[in-house]
Amino acid sequence: MTERYLLLDPLIRSLIDSRKQQKVTQAQLAEAAGVSRKTVGTIEAGGDCTLSTLRALYAAVGLELVSRPFSAPTLDDVLAERENAFSTRSQQKYRP
Repeated sequence: MTERYLLLDPLIRSLIDSRKQQKVTQAQLAEAAGVSRKTVGTIEAGGDCTLSTLRALYAAVGLELVSRPFSAPTLDDVLAERENAFSTRSQQKYRP
């Protein structure tokens, strides 16, 4: 894996991985999705695309885009975790 690949959006990495696992060329994917080969190349290189184009590409390789809630911790969660970690370390430090 190249550094460039690792910097790509995970959605695009999934698309590339799926295409390559299926041994499908960019031209074949483009034809199946109804877009140009240049478009596929641009997207796989990190270029922007519309949601409808991404959906078409995903469908062509048998993937599905799914929406789900983002589960980032709240500020209260982070502060509580830090407080807990600090308390645990303090108790370990001052045990007789």
